[in-house]
Amino acid sequence: MKKKTLRVAAALLLMASAALGLGAGWMARTAAAQTAATPLKKDFINPTPGRFSGAVVVHGNGVKTIYVSGHSGRGEDLKTQAVAAYEGVLRELTAAGATPDDVVKLNTYIASYTPDDRAAYEEAKRKVFPQVNLPASTMVGVQALISPQNRIEVEAVAMVRE
Repeated sequence: MKKKTLRVAAALLLMASAALGLGAGWMARTAAAQTAATPLKKDFINPTPGRFSGAVVVHGNGVKTIYVSGHSGRGEDLKTQAVAAYEGVLRELTAAGATPDDVVKLNTYIASYTPDDRAAYEEAKRKVFPQVNLPASTMVGVQALISPQNRIEVEAVAMVRE
């Protein structure tokens, strides 16, 4: 009886070892597949060598995601600058094959913000984004932007089916 028990135990040990080996092989193949995955394709729209791109388009899973760099505008007042900034975002979206309806997120930064600035900012935004359902949006008042004459900077993220 002892020999039979030993043979069963040995057989069980052999099967358990084989199962562990198969599992380890599967895990190794899965990890290798993940690390060897094809990198996402990126297109750089209107690049300024050594500085930044106007937008970067990332392709994956049948969708292209468009990241638009911050745009500012020149002008005498916040409204004029805001219109120019939103038009700059629109130019990059168009170059990347998107429209304002494709935007899912807007970030707006206004230097030396006061509550009186809101009307000018909203009016300029509505010229480029007239649709009823607007993208998610963040507006932040900041101390300063990169250039002292700039009061507003706008960036966007859009998504388009390929």
